[in-house]
Amino acid sequence: MDDKYYKMCKAKEIQSKWKPRIGDHVVYSQGYYGILTSDKPQHITYSDGNEGEAYVGISPINGHSWSSRHPVWLPTWAQLMEIFRTIYPYNEAAPVDELYLIYDVIKSSTVEYMNYNPAISPSYWKQFTTHEQLLLAVIMLLKYKKYFDEEKCEWVQLKWKGEI
Repeated sequence: MDDKYYKMCKAKEIQSKWKPRIGDHVVYSQGYYGILTSDKPQHITYSDGNEGEAYVGISPINGHSWSSRHPVWLPTWAQLMEIFRTIYPYNEAAPVDELYLIYDVIKSSTVEYMNYNPAISPSYWKQFTTHEQLLLAVIMLLKYKKYFDEEKCEWVQLKWKGEI
């Protein structure tokens, strides 16, 4: 599991988009990665006798089952593209190379935003090492006007020149 991607996905804006589905990738507790096997919280009786509602799943590493009240969703590329399409609609009927489309969006948004905020520059995008990280950064910039501060490992609201 990519620790940086996990930290990026913790954004409330992304978590609020989650509609749990069986097979979703999540971090379920203390950084453990798992696959959801229920799309709704299940009634759980814990080893200490306490009961509650929690999502359940399986660890792909050791096959053990787990439960978590608040798993963190790690959207796949396809799930991120669903979100991206709501922000940047394009004709899905026509063949489109999604990576080239995203590259064009990055180029145009970098030119637009770097005029207002020095945080967004061509070098900003180099910190993202996976396609999912990159697409999540594009979504957060276009929809929520936030950029990922690599040093702080958190999303920061863009401030325009007059606010800096």
